[in-house]
Amino acid sequence: MPVDIDEIRYKVEDYLLFCMSNEHALAGIRGNEEQVYDALEGFVFRDAGRVRPVLLVLSYEGYASRQDSDMAFRAAAAVELMHTFALVHDDITDNAAERGTVPSLHAALDKLPDRAGRTAKGKELAMLLGDLLYNMALSEFSKLDIPAGKRDQALGIAVETALQTVRGQLEEQVLAKRGIPGTRPSGILKIYDLKTARYTFCLPLKLGAVLAGEASEGELARLDEAGLLAGRAYQIVDDIDDHDPEDMFCCDYLSALLWKQCSAAERKTLRTAMTSRKPSKEDISCFSSLYKKHDIRSMAAEDAHGFLKSALDTVRSLEMSSEIKRELGNYIFSIFPKL
Repeated sequence: MPVDIDEIRYKVEDYLLFCMSNEHALAGIRGNEEQVYDALEGFVFRDAGRVRPVLLVLSYEGYASRQDSDMAFRAAAAVELMHTFALVHDDITDNAAERGTVPSLHAALDKLPDRAGRTAKGKELAMLLGDLLYNMALSEFSKLDIPAGKRDQALGIAVETALQTVRGQLEEQVLAKRGIPGTRPSGILKIYDLKTARYTFCLPLKLGAVLAGEASEGELARLDEAGLLAGRAYQIVDDIDDHDPEDMFCCDYLSALLWKQCSAAERKTLRTAMTSRKPSKEDISCFSSLYKKHDIRSMAAEDAHGFLKSALDTVRSLEMSSEIKRELGNYIFSIFPKL
């Protein structure tokens, strides 16, 4: 019987609603600062794919000999709370006013007046609410009704992944200050492994297997490999969608590919332009033409396709239920409509 992905999403949102309704710290906000709570609730329940919870539930169902959907969905909701916390902080770091089709949390909070008629401090409020979501996630992990050893293992994976994600974001910020000249594509991929792949794919895939209690260490390693490969493809596709070929200071995979493909003379021109505080129109035009000359966008898409193919090959090698394994591969493939 095919897995109903939409049904998984609906159940995850039910558990998210349960978490939000039963969190004591949020009860006070809901009672005294209703507009603040409404802004947070609107952000948590925005239209979202719930990729991480779906991956966790599929992984769990692929390994579990006995199904405990309540426990799996509770863990999936905790992962989504962690994800929402990360988005809140990302939007603050990027000074982003929107998250998809809705305002970022800090932007929504900025619009709320306080009782004295002054503008609310959206970023400060959003940071605190984001931290609250993260701690709610850890609390949900601690309440999982499984043997203590498995619960500690799951919590350890979640905390370690959160640390790796922050490390990746820090390394990305340092790279942005230093600039792309001299940076290899492999160096960008290491950052992507930390800030995207482990958090978006490896975490839910491994958690689902750990909670099921049936996966060997070798199987967890294969899940980790599949997650890293899929995460690299995911971030490169995101780069392709967002990349501006005239942005000379962008530090993404496409820019690193360009640096690698350019000749020594072209690199000299690029370095001069990239270190200029005010690049000329000629500099920008030259930069854009090099992208076209070396066909960087197509090259990046080819690399993403290769990573995705390897990820799906690794999924096929897993020892989980054959039906769920097929559904997992199909679901991961569906995340990449342009590949």
